Amino acid sequence: MKISRFTLLFFAIAFIITSVWAENALDKKMQKSMYILKQSLNSNDFSILELYLAENYRVEGYDGDIAKMVIGQVIAAYPTKLKSIEIVSSEEKDSGIYVLATFHFEDSETYEDIEFDFLLDKEGKFIEINIFKALTTEIEEISEENMKIPVYMEIPFELNSGLIFVEAEIDGIEGRFIVDSGAQMVILNSAYFKPDEERELPDDAERINASQGVGGSVGDINIAKVAKFKWDEFEMVDFDAVIVDISHLETAAETKILGLIGQRELALFEFIIDYEKQKLLLFQLDSLGEKVTKVIMTKPSKTIPFELELHIPIIKGSIGKHELRFGIDTGAQGNLIKTEFKDMLTSNFNQTGMDTLMGAGKNIMEVPTGAIDTVDIGGLLYTDMMTIFSDISHLPIEMDGLLGYEFLRQRQTGFNYLKKVIYIWE
Repeated sequence: MKISRFTLLFFAIAFIITSVWAENALDKKMQKSMYILKQSLNSNDFSILELYLAENYRVEGYDGDIAKMVIGQVIAAYPTKLKSIEIVSSEEKDSGIYVLATFHFEDSETYEDIEFDFLLDKEGKFIEINIFKALTTEIEEISEENMKIPVYMEIPFELNSGLIFVEAEIDGIEGRFIVDSGAQMVILNSAYFKPDEERELPDDAERINASQGVGGSVGDINIAKVAKFKWDEFEMVDFDAVIVDISHLETAAETKILGLIGQRELALFEFIIDYEKQKLLLFQLDSLGEKVTKVIMTKPSKTIPFELELHIPIIKGSIGKHELRFGIDTGAQGNLIKTEFKDMLTSNFNQTGMDTLMGAGKNIMEVPTGAIDTVDIGGLLYTDMMTIFSDISHLPIEMDGLLGYEFLRQRQTGFNYLKKVIYIWE
């Protein structure tokens, strides 16, 4: 059978049209993905991007919840607005579509254009987002050899605006730190620990040589190499600490804050918070989560197991007929519940007004505030807890609310991260 030149020409044109259509379809998917990323960064809202992460999304060898946590924290802390994300080039390979794109910032005087690389699947979903590569590669795990963990510590604290303040020392600088289990590790205040030679520091502060992260000049998140951190008898030497802007906490508490002591440090102990006596009790643990030293203590009224989502303990509680998953955070000044539960809990919530909440990226928002009449946690009733209904979708954790000071102040509470339990004393 002979094929005419016209037929061959038709096939060639059809092939070209099909190829162009496929390229255009792929280009549209890439453009949409970059638009979603831009919207997510500009609003500091991880939930916008979450649906556009591929199932095999990863970062620096990590996948699943850990990878989501990393990008979630970067998005929540992103300090500036993007004008556009321009795709420079793309290349389709077996592992996915490699995309090189340029970030153009609205504040072009402060932030220069920067190129980042991405890996997308054929649906345009992100397999890799490398805007935070500098950050993730520079944080090193601290070994036990670099820590001195005392058998027991009893540490007084000061309560200010619902936050726990303790005294600690870092590289010879003594000052106040917030005990914040919602922070993943030691975090330093960028007002005093920042690789900016032009910044004027307090007389009693020393400069820490920190390397800049999150793609160079973008992100305002830095890593400091700390020589020595000392909290009572607990010590850590030669480790990395994250530097971020926590000026909003200083403003709220009206005091100088050097940084936060986070979950990584607290999880080395079984620790008990006694708000009445304003003391923290910390016990060294063995590999099974048992106290190294025998201590005579009153048996807790309740032992409640928790799931560990990233570094946040998650417990179940009920309000009326509704069961919720609550995260617990010693650094939360009040309780938070997802906005979508407000209508369901109308009969349990006595709204007293509107309040301002500083959310991710220091965005100020007005939210309804008031008291939840009763929350049942493990059969124990917590009453009249001041609560705010707010959007917490930017947090990369599946939970319905967050319990902080309003919950913890009502009863003496202990945490054991190795056993994954909390203890409550009546």
